[in-house]
Amino acid sequence: MPRPEFTDQIRDRLLSDEVSQRGTLAISSIHGLGGIGKSVLAAHLTYASEVHERFPDGILWVTLGQTPDLLPLLGQWIYELGDQDYSPTTVEAASSYLRSLLADKTMLLVVDDLWDASHFEYFKLAGKGCRVLATTREVRLPNAAKFELDVMSLDQVITLVEKRLGAIAARDRAEFEAVAAAVGFLTLAIELAAAQVDDGLRWGEVLADLREEFDALDASCAEDTTDEAVRRKLSLRACFQLSLRRLSADALARFAWLGVTPEDAAVPVAMVARLWQVSSGKARRLLKEMRERSLLMDGAAGGIRLIDML
Repeated sequence: MPRPEFTDQIRDRLLSDEVSQRGTLAISSIHGLGGIGKSVLAAHLTYASEVHERFPDGILWVTLGQTPDLLPLLGQWIYELGDQDYSPTTVEAASSYLRSLLADKTMLLVVDDLWDASHFEYFKLAGKGCRVLATTREVRLPNAAKFELDVMSLDQVITLVEKRLGAIAARDRAEFEAVAAAVGFLTLAIELAAAQVDDGLRWGEVLADLREEFDALDASCAEDTTDEAVRRKLSLRACFQLSLRRLSADALARFAWLGVTPEDAAVPVAMVARLWQVSSGKARRLLKEMRERSLLMDGAAGGIRLIDML
């Protein structure tokens, strides 16, 4: 969902001409916990009409993850820039060629889910008219304008949930607010909890299950669960586990098989159908159910992407 307290600042930075007039590169870097909505916020920015007007040559997006295969990712950007024949053999050669292709472009480059600063160097290729927007949990990028993304407010959580479920009944309001607080107002955790309510549970039932799951994780966790960041991570894990337990045994087995797909890859429905040995129509229906439970994300061309934290 839109987060105007962050999106307005970042959009203004992306649209500003001040940095490009000095001939330097502007890098806006969004930092925050996993599950807090960094990628969603970045994607929201790319849909803004003023962003498209500012970058008439287009937007390039790459999702890296922890162990990216850099050469084909760079090759995809080369392909999208119109060269279908160039076949680089090293990441250095691909990065250098990309730099030449982008030299006279006015584009927005999005480097999503960055884990290693050294990987960023290969994609930091923008010419004077370009901007680079990176999303990352921990990496600090020198000379980047940093925007620390915080958790949602209660009002924003209410907006997010009511968009999916409709108005929250007065009798459920206290339990709903307790669930939101229990999961640390993390966007992804809220979506997982809302999916369970959409599936027939009451907020009070979700709260009871969540507390039981969290207590079990807390007892087995060696980390200091008095630390707020640790508690949020545990609460997100608890939400995931509760959501998985509501899958049938067959659906859970199929979901587990999706773990063999590459990290952060957009997986076509046809590939999932082959993996599950079912028809494309059945694969599409099963994937729709998993997306509705917030266990998957939409991918390119109607496919799906796994949530990397899961």
